Amino acid sequence: MPRAERAKPVYIQIQDHFRTQILDGTLAEGTRLPSIAEIAREWEVAPATAAKAIASLQVEGYVHSSTQGTFATLGKGAQSAHDRLEAIRRGADMPTGHRVEVTEAGIVMPPVYVAELLGMELGPGARVARRQFTTYDGPNPVRLSVAWYSGEFAALVPQLETTEQGNPLAWIEAATGRRPTSGRDDLEARDADVREARALGIKPGDTVLAGVHRWWDDDGMIEYGEWVLPRKRVVSFPYTIG
Repeated sequence: MPRAERAKPVYIQIQDHFRTQILDGTLAEGTRLPSIAEIAREWEVAPATAAKAIASLQVEGYVHSSTQGTFATLGKGAQSAHDRLEAIRRGADMPTGHRVEVTEAGIVMPPVYVAELLGMELGPGARVARRQFTTYDGPNPVRLSVAWYSGEFAALVPQLETTEQGNPLAWIEAATGRRPTSGRDDLEARDADVREARALGIKPGDTVLAGVHRWWDDDGMIEYGEWVLPRKRVVSFPYTIG
């Protein structure tokens, strides 16, 4: 990789590179990564720098190492909202072995907090589209998600109120020309409620990592999402400081 492109420390770029490939399925689970020596040669860095990147990925749960080499794994890793949005924009498939099942969809009266976040006035005629879906890693549920969209989008994008599989952001962009340009994520460790526990195959009261994301453009909110991960799932994402 040309040195002119290296805005971040190189070990972080290497880490980001392999994390992205694992999350978008380019490196399927069980795929052997290049050796430390091969990574060092390709990236023109010292072996210690390459080893630092792989060690960081191992801590995050995206790889595991043995005497046979280093292999991609999603046993602990989970997509952040940031990763999901980037994957959607690239048109990437789900990570190997993962699938999404839309379990609920429809037009509903929004809770007060959702109406406020979507910039709506709450009244008898207020309506939003709500979609609930579960992400599976093989047979195991690894994320419960709910996405909310304004009544404006619900009227223009009829798929939002169905359990049709697909990409709601692509549907919205095709119908309105709007796409997210900014976002914010918030995370909280808390106890699972009954609905979350049932969907994730855990007990009510078990510890979960709960998150919300807000994706918007200059004209307002496009998607407000809520999601829950069971224990031992690691979320990580790159960012630039400065």
